[in-house]
Amino acid sequence: MRSLVMIYIFYKSLRLSSAVIQQYATGQVLTLMSVDAERVFSAMTWLFVAPLGFGVVVALIGLLFDTVILLLLQYLTTRDVARSEHGLDDLLTRVRRK
Repeated sequence: MRSLVMIYIFYKSLRLSSAVIQQYATGQVLTLMSVDAERVFSAMTWLFVAPLGFGVVVALIGLLFDTVILLLLQYLTTRDVARSEHGLDDLLTRVRRK
């Protein structure tokens, strides 16, 4: 893969005009070719890993929000059940007194 990128950059450098070629030394061109090829090659792994990582992060954030919502619903339900039990206790007490 890296060699293919270097070949592509080499062919692209052959298509440059002579005015542009005279601005750079041969060593600079070779250094740029190898550095650019290495950067492209290392970026290829991120093309595959980044979407997967993004999906994992979105899923984990979704789980976090689900947990928060469930805890909130549990609190509200517990509060409502406690209120209704208190009301039932009062009702039973009044019925027993009669």
